[in-house]
Amino acid sequence: MLTIELPDLRAVQVLLAVERAGGFAAAARSLGVTRAAVSRSIAQLEARLKTRLARRTTRKVVLTEAALALVERCRAPLASIGEAFEVARERDDELAGTVRVAGSTAFGRDVLVPLLLEFHAANPAVVLDLRMSDRLDDLVADPIDVTVRLGPLPETSLVARTVGALPLALAASPAVVREHGAPASLADLAQLPAVAFRVPGTSERYPWPFDVRGERALVTPSRVAIESDSIDAVAALVRAGAGVALLPRHLVEKDLEAGALVALLPHLVGGGPAVSVCYTGRKLVPRRVRALIDHLVEALPARCAPHPRAPRASAPRPRR
Repeated sequence: MLTIELPDLRAVQVLLAVERAGGFAAAARSLGVTRAAVSRSIAQLEARLKTRLARRTTRKVVLTEAALALVERCRAPLASIGEAFEVARERDDELAGTVRVAGSTAFGRDVLVPLLLEFHAANPAVVLDLRMSDRLDDLVADPIDVTVRLGPLPETSLVARTVGALPLALAASPAVVREHGAPASLADLAQLPAVAFRVPGTSERYPWPFDVRGERALVTPSRVAIESDSIDAVAALVRAGAGVALLPRHLVEKDLEAGALVALLPHLVGGGPAVSVCYTGRKLVPRRVRALIDHLVEALPARCAPHPRAPRASAPRPRR
């Protein structure tokens, strides 16, 4: 049996970075070393294992099946060792270290960032690494500690604590209301031009949820004047008078308060997608990560609408 030495472990870490980043140069940047150092480490590991791990071209690096198998088997054990080191080095009197946080672009900017600033003010030694994107990150594969996700959750090993639903507002400019009139019912909405939000990466328009006599009704806008896969663009179009749209309330709260936009059918507007705080189901969770999870679970409900799947008391808690 091949004896594992310290340089082997370091080389495997480099290989994991190459697989994660998609190339030698990107892996070198993430590790804070030179591209030559990455190439040399992979070459030494190939010599140790007597097998090719990467095929290099002028444009990209492709890992071999042997490399991918090695990465798959080593990822979890190395992550567990890293977690154990992180937990062991934390002092009892102060939270310190990096917490990697992910969230969607608009919600992250308007709702998540203020909460992270509160947490950082109370824990200045914690470095928050925030990644905002509207793609569905896989926390198991990506190095993310906590994510705040909107909508249905993928089938993974993530632990999710649903804290509420995204508050929504049906909004239009005063000019649109003057021209077309304020709707008194859902049927009247068909008389107003709509700005539709298209689910990113698809041709599907996001339906508008309403609560009608205790029943949830999903209305797909029919008289669409314009549509976009950017929720920020939809809000901008509504402000410009392009039509009516159902929007996350955090995007138009200030416009509604200032009278720049008008809220329509507020008594019928339902809650949006679920808001969930997610993290991997690791046995060892660093204190700083656990503290941020608890902070978000405690603070987010005040910024959310009620959601039937938000059992605060029985939600699982991360353990150290």
